[in-house]
Amino acid sequence: IDRIKIDRTRRREYDKDESLLMNFFHDDRNNEKSTMELNGEFIQTQLLIDCLDRTETTDRDKDKLTILCKKIYNENKYQQAIIDEFQNTYLSNQAIRWYTRDSFLYRLLNKALRMQNTNFLFLFSFFIRDITKQLRDHQYPSTITLYRGQIISKKELKLFEESNRRFLSVTSFFSTTLDPTVALSYIDSELIDDDLQSVLFEIHADPSENQSKPFAEITSISYYPDEKEVLMMLGSVFRIDSVEYLTETIKVIRMTLCNHNNQNLNLVFDYMRKERGVGTVRLALFGRVLIDMAKFQIAENLFKCLLKTLPVDHPDLPDCYQALGKIYCEKCDFDRSFQCFQIAFDLLRRKSNDNSFRIAYVHNSIGELYQK
Repeated sequence: IDRIKIDRTRRREYDKDESLLMNFFHDDRNNEKSTMELNGEFIQTQLLIDCLDRTETTDRDKDKLTILCKKIYNENKYQQAIIDEFQNTYLSNQAIRWYTRDSFLYRLLNKALRMQNTNFLFLFSFFIRDITKQLRDHQYPSTITLYRGQIISKKELKLFEESNRRFLSVTSFFSTTLDPTVALSYIDSELIDDDLQSVLFEIHADPSENQSKPFAEITSISYYPDEKEVLMMLGSVFRIDSVEYLTETIKVIRMTLCNHNNQNLNLVFDYMRKERGVGTVRLALFGRVLIDMAKFQIAENLFKCLLKTLPVDHPDLPDCYQALGKIYCEKCDFDRSFQCFQIAFDLLRRKSNDNSFRIAYVHNSIGELYQK
């Protein structure tokens, strides 16, 4: 019990010190740039989260993750023991219990999300999927008001104040509570300096809204069952409704959990549906998201790995070579780029089904290569 109390204190201190991971959605009709151009980072992050949630995983993924975590915590015997416990006892229906515990999982996952370390995030994809499934299985059944106490910078506060009625994506799992008193306990006003601001997030969440991200009261499945915690899905999108003073030292930011039916948000999510398709995501799509994010070395490693593991007749092989051609082109390695495009072309030409569109795409890539 004493160990749990210490862990909870450490976890709360960590939560309090961490800034929010967020992207604002720009809906500026007076700007000459399109909605898609203005919101490149917002779109890429949503695509990445969606791919992580739906990427195919294997039984070996947990082993790969624990091996890497042991290297990171090689001099921390306490965390090493927790890593061993995770490796030996983890079950998918315990994901939220593990996430809420003050351990290597919570810290490394949030650090990877903060840094957009896609190598690390890919290893976490099985864990993200397990958390998501538990949130859906325990979805809160009715409309509720949720709270979160946070210390943010004055610069972040200004973004909220200038974004009234606009949209915000939180690019981490978002911990809230049903009890505003608990939320306010996370704010230590005595430690606030001139560059920081205490805020209370007040969130209206309606589970009946179609296509909104899941959220669940996790009291029965959390490592700390007495905090009335409601966990909201990674990538949840909110509308900022108002920012005003709650007290002389605390501001309240009121938000509403959104679905995808807003006219301008629809442009983003329609684009995502066209890019990603439906169902389980193949790794080739995940690699293309990495290219869009300019993570060329990571994408190159992924596609090379795929080429080593995919069967010789796998339908993704032309896409892998096509993607590698684009990566080498970006790296100004034009000879290797052309070789990859040529292999992609040859593979597509040998297939019996109609690949005219994909062949045309390869020809276009070769044309762009010659222009450079």
